[in-house]
Parts: sequence; C-alpha cells; structure tokens
Amino acid sequence: MTCIIGVIDKKNSKVYMGCDSLGSNGSTKTYRKDKKIFKPEKNKNFLLGFTSSYRMGQLLMYSDIFPTEEEITFKKWTIDHKFMVTELIPKIKKLFEDGNYGKKDEGGFFLIAYKDKLFEVECDFQVSESFEDYGSCGCGEYHANGSLFALKDSNKSITDKIHIALQGASHFSCGVDKPFYIMNTENDETLEYKE
Repeated sequence: MTCIIGVIDKKNSKVYMGCDSLGSNGSTKTYRKDKKIFKPEKNKNFLLGFTSSYRMGQLLMYSDIFPTEEEITFKKWTIDHKFMVTELIPKIKKLFEDGNYGKKDEGGFFLIAYKDKLFEVECDFQVSESFEDYGSCGCGEYHANGSLFALKDSNKSITDKIHIALQGASHFSCGVDKPFYIMNTENDETLEYKE
C-alpha cells in the first residue's frame, strides 16, 4: 500500500511531500478521505507522510508530541538527526505503545519533514537522512525513486516531479492510485491531482 514522496527544495528552504489515496491489502482496495500526508496541529513547520497502517498514521496525526516553535527555541533544540533519534523517536514509541499499536520495538514506515529537512523512519525506529534531495516509502517507492532520479536535472517544478513520480508508481504498483496530494512545510497549500 501507498507511495509517499518527499523532495527537498534547497533553493526555497522547504520540503514538498506527496501521497496517493489508496488503502489496499493486496486484494481489495478503498479510496480514503483521510490523507496520508498531514501537518501536526502544534507546529505547521512539520509535515508527515505514512505507509504501513492507517492506525499508525492517525496516532501521529492527532498526537501532541511535536514541539512548537516556542519549545524548540526555549530548549535550544536543533531539529536534526540527533533530535529525531534522541527526542522525537522515544515519544513516538510511547505514543504507539499507549495507543496499542504495533509491538514494542516495531512501528512502521513514514517520512517526517521539518522546514528544509527530510527524514525517513523505518519499522525498527531507525532514522535515515539521505544524501539525495528526495526519498519515498511504501510499495511504490522504487518506481518513485527511479522517476525522481530520472527527473533530477530536468527544469520541471518540484510539484510536477512529484506528480510524475506518483503517476509512475500508480502505473506499476497495484497499491498506489489517485487522487494524489502535495503539500509543503512552508504554508498550508494542498494541491490535488485527480488524473
């Protein structure tokens, strides 16, 4: 199920994230209203996209574990790999435990963006930060990464690249389908693509 794509826009210091809308177990499918990408209410500079389980995504979506900008300033945090591993992941693990999701040391796959940074969290809660300016997760990730690699030197906009990569993932993966949505860490704009 799913294709989540994150692309860093270094020129404008933000991250774009795109997703599909299909819920699937491999033999049946449902088109969901609840989006696989979202911004936590406490801090709109964060942007998350999930695969694995809608339950996991819902726990993240409605939690209050993401710090406000005031908290980040007051505690002098830098939102980097160390922060993700030492501060945020322990809160996510507790959130899942309290929400009766997953096993003790197993979660799911999701992307977290903050301003111009992009992190991928894997099912064992390891955090990766790629040398590439993009990343993806879900059953369509290989097709999406191939598309993004092929498009990296093109003059297309980042939103166009994400849209093309989602279309490619949908074409080759039975677990990815429209409508597609794209958001960014800078503002509340949500683009919707039905084709």
